[in-house]
Amino acid sequence: MDVFSAPVPVAWNGSSNVSSYILEVAKEDDFSPANMVYSATLGPNTTSHSVTYGTLWGGIWYYWRVKAVNAYGTTVSSNDPSCFYTSVGGTVPGAFNLATPIDNDSGLSLTPELNWTNAPKETKYIIYLDNDSNLSSPIYTDTTRPGELDIQIPASAGLTETTRYYWKVDAYNPFGAKPSSPYSFVTGPVKYYTITPTATTITAGNGVTMTITAYNSNNALVTSHSPFTLTMNSGTGLTYYTNSSLSTINPTNTYTMTNGTTTVYVKITLAGSMVLTATDRAGRTKASPALTVNAGPVATVVASGSSSINSGIQSA
Repeated sequence: MDVFSAPVPVAWNGSSNVSSYILEVAKEDDFSPANMVYSATLGPNTTSHSVTYGTLWGGIWYYWRVKAVNAYGTTVSSNDPSCFYTSVGGTVPGAFNLATPIDNDSGLSLTPELNWTNAPKETKYIIYLDNDSNLSSPIYTDTTRPGELDIQIPASAGLTETTRYYWKVDAYNPFGAKPSSPYSFVTGPVKYYTITPTATTITAGNGVTMTITAYNSNNALVTSHSPFTLTMNSGTGLTYYTNSSLSTINPTNTYTMTNGTTTVYVKITLAGSMVLTATDRAGRTKASPALTVNAGPVATVVASGSSSINSGIQSA
């Protein structure tokens, strides 16, 4: 392993019965098309070549090999591959973006595939996955070669249903790192919810029942998943119950989502327009249709004689 400044001179021993040589330079020793940075077909009497500066970046290990070619086939040099490090100054990788899943996507599998765009001048990518938005203690990390722009999260990462995860990718070379912006996604099977009230116009002091239904990425009803709770918004004039008779208060405002549905019971005592909002454990929210709550009738108490009391104010 030697250190070179570009342009890089390479040389090899000649072979017999050669019609041409093919020189190849790559960022990885597999010499795959994604990692190839330079290729030149050279004459049979050529045993050295200079790889130009414009082809290579500084501060990177490169692999190179030579193939001898004639009409009967190709022979790769016996000490394939060799490598060198370019010592000329360079810069950190260029900007790139996360691609899929798109930010805030929902309904993903527990082994999702993550994809990103290419970062110029990279030598590797490091992927970070966490259930915390600051990604300070990733629950899973992995590394890919340059040009490899996707990764499948394995089951061993331990992702769980209906959970929000955050991910980012850092592109590296010897001069530093270029981080992507972080994205998040929510695992399935629930993709989205609907909220259906028994009525959209009620009288203050009465109850209304809300049916919350979960659907998957195929817009089909979710029929099997790990039970979890939805939390309903609190507010003046809202009291949640555990039953339709409104006899037992639900002090936590939470309801368990099982086999795709849950039923919410609420009494509304404040007149006006009201929207109820459910929040799941991944932080997703779903608002109900607007409910119109009309004021209740004024109670009239008849007293003796010709006098009466309306709403607590005595009439003349």
